[in-house]
Amino acid sequence: MNYTYPICDYITVFPVLGNIIGSEDGSTSVININTAQYNSNFKADYCLMSLADASLDHSNEEEPIALVLRNPIPQNNQSESPVLGHFSITATSGRPPEAADIVYHHSFVPNNVKYLVPARPSQISFTCRTSRTQSRIGFTQGYLTFKFEYLSKEQVNALNSQSNYTTF
Repeated sequence: MNYTYPICDYITVFPVLGNIIGSEDGSTSVININTAQYNSNFKADYCLMSLADASLDHSNEEEPIALVLRNPIPQNNQSESPVLGHFSITATSGRPPEAADIVYHHSFVPNNVKYLVPARPSQISFTCRTSRTQSRIGFTQGYLTFKFEYLSKEQVNALNSQSNYTTF
């Protein structure tokens, strides 16, 4: 049985449009979301947040990139670095050994990762990290489309009843 609402909210952000604010060190990106961007403010209190589609343009980065969620804090993950999405290197161009001519292309790898977060967050923050060295890089070009699947009252009740324990 599917307990999520059939209509989800999708929010797409582009850093070139100025709706992503960088941190002082340039490695953490912050998105402020106006409540008017959500379809309805009367849906459930919690939702499943995922990355529906994305594109990163880090042409000088030779490693795969992971998008690490900082805020909102997922309630169904105990990791300090919950990965929301992964971008693999799909193509390179240029002629080695002239490193200046090499351009790396990163493509979003779809996954089924969904984090339980409070519904309709007013702010999302994340970092981009290289997979091998864990270097933080700024998100300056590309786009991100976040998906918010709201939980129905039945799902919330089912989750509540599953977490009720009896002491013997």
